[in-house]
Formats: sequence, structure tokens, C-alpha cells
Amino acid sequence: GMVREAFFFPIAQGVIDNAAPQPMAVRDGVLRLGLTRAGTDPLPGAIAGVVAITDAAGLRAAYSVSAEPGPVPAPMGAERGPGAQFGAVVVSTPTVTSDGGSWLLDVQVEQGSAAAVAALAASDRISVIRKADG
Repeated sequence: GMVREAFFFPIAQGVIDNAAPQPMAVRDGVLRLGLTRAGTDPLPGAIAGVVAITDAAGLRAAYSVSAEPGPVPAPMGAERGPGAQFGAVVVSTPTVTSDGGSWLLDVQVEQGSAAAVAALAASDRISVIRKADG
């Protein structure tokens, strides 16, 4: 569904100003949050944390993300559109949501795919498919 609000909670302290507003934009299936740096220390090689998302119906979900600092990735093109596949490893035991309609799981993806996977998940346009053994 449509994203009503989103907020990023970093794992490391002192990377962003946690009290600063995080303006949100959703365009072409891409969720962008404006984050304010804390201080002038160099940014780490990757910023990890949790993005908490509330949809238009008030349902909340949280996604574990990690991204390298730098320019905002371009919107998903044909190579990241319908039918795109991303390798992922499930890193936690899946749990059922309180409404019984969904499963929550944490997956690890390559850093270059993290933004696209997060955008697809935020817009309910992603499926997890178990890879056949062998």
C-alpha cells in the first residue's frame, strides 16, 4: 500500500541527528528519507539501521537496511523492475504478524541491491522465493 510515514533508526550513534525531521518522498516506487548528519566526523563505510514504515491503513512494518554513503541511487529501471531478482540470505527466524496475514523476516542482500530491495519492500512489491537446493 501507500507509505504514510517512514523513519530511519540508525544502529550507530552519532551518525545522524536523530531529533531532526526526516522528510519523506515516494516516487516511482522509491522511498527516500532526508537525513541530517550529526557533527562533522567522517561517515562510516556503511550506515545500518531500521526503517520503520506506516502505510495508509496504519499498518506498521520495520526493515533492516544497510547502505553506503553517497549519491542517491537512480530510480529503478527495467533491470530492477518487474521480474528483477536479488540474491538474499535469511538471517533470522521468520515470525508471523499479529494479524496472521504476513511473515516478518530479516534478509541480508548485497549493498548495491539494498536500496532497491528496501524500496520494493516498502511498496509491497517484493516476494521472497526459496531457491531450489543444488
